[in-house]
Amino acid sequence: MTQHKATYSKIINPVDYIQLMTLQHRYIREADEVIARIVGFHTNKKQAQVVELGCGPVRMTPRLVKPNVVLTAVDHDEGFLQHAAKFIEKRGLSISLVAAEIQKFRHSQPVDVFVTQGVHHHILKGLSTYIYLRNLAEQLRPNGIYVVSDEMLPHYDTSDERLIR
Repeated sequence: MTQHKATYSKIINPVDYIQLMTLQHRYIREADEVIARIVGFHTNKKQAQVVELGCGPVRMTPRLVKPNVVLTAVDHDEGFLQHAAKFIEKRGLSISLVAAEIQKFRHSQPVDVFVTQGVHHHILKGLSTYIYLRNLAEQLRPNGIYVVSDEMLPHYDTSDERLIR
């Protein structure tokens, strides 16, 4: 399965990326809050496995930390994961980091909630998307959910195409 492999840590440092996405990206802070509320609502009364796919430098991930949540954050970008590990350790957060391609990721237990924020448009369309979504669906517990937050743009290859779409 071919994929778009965005490795942002090679072009922007994690702190700048977090600031850019959180402070300058249109609607992302509001979307983060909605995601956190959905996860909180869905995991409110039970121990829950929550997996954020494409966590990057854990920009949004800490909002998902709750006493009853077993939180796993997955990304392929080693530079961002190194930043994430230091951030998590410094704050004493209970987040497990996994270096993996999200399209192939298999969690060790059934998942109650999968979360992606701004990742879905990086997955190639067509068969790749189908295989990815089927993989996630097979891992969800009954009544589990997948929270997708993204621009939902059609496939693009250049910055100009992205602006048009």
